[in-house]
Amino acid sequence: MNTRYRIDFALIFLVIMIVLSSCAKEVTESTDALEKRILDAHIKVVYKDTIKPLSSGVYVINNIKGSGKEIKEKSCVFVRYSKLSLKNVYEQTSMEEIAKNVGGFAYSNYYGPVLFELGNISMMKGMEQGFLKLREGANVRMIIPPWASELDYKGSERQLPTSAVYDFEILKVIDDYPQYELDSLHMFSSMHYQGLDSLVKGYYFKSLQEGDGDSVKVGSTIRYNYVGKLLNGFVFDTNIEDTARK
Repeated sequence: MNTRYRIDFALIFLVIMIVLSSCAKEVTESTDALEKRILDAHIKVVYKDTIKPLSSGVYVINNIKGSGKEIKEKSCVFVRYSKLSLKNVYEQTSMEEIAKNVGGFAYSNYYGPVLFELGNISMMKGMEQGFLKLREGANVRMIIPPWASELDYKGSERQLPTSAVYDFEILKVIDDYPQYELDSLHMFSSMHYQGLDSLVKGYYFKSLQEGDGDSVKVGSTIRYNYVGKLLNGFVFDTNIEDTARK
């Protein structure tokens, strides 16, 4: 009986040594290397290796080229977009109809044009490279790997842990965004309030209801209700319960 136990222990020891030896020969693959293999396989299967990446590693697939104003290094661009995984699962969208179809719709979310600003270190480097030379009216898909998702400043962290797919509709390209905002406010004032004089450049004030109490003095502590809206009426902030529920 003791002999059998000695044989069993010897066999177990031999198996452990074989396993440890095989593990020692394995080569650890980096996260980027693994992600690149997955992305390369996606490009090969879905696009039959017919597309090539930009220098940043981003793939740009033009569905509609667009014929409007060209996007430049300092342009501001209004877009509608959706973010998907490589498996075509929607993760984020600014399009109400898509949000409703995929089950991610919420009244508290903003759906509409989103502003992207080139040249102010607020966009992923690869995405910004993909936008350059596109035009108004373009409809494109960008596939962005993690190594192209840093912002354009030293020490920036990656914005994407894995490769992501973005679908973009280029709605409007603006060269002088501050002037565009001033013009938009002026048009809004003229349309809804028959024109207002701005107190300072770009600032308009309209009293909706005159109060009859004490005036507010510097240093006063006050309590107030408020509603913050975009020009299109979307409520982005309020402390009024009924308005928030709506």
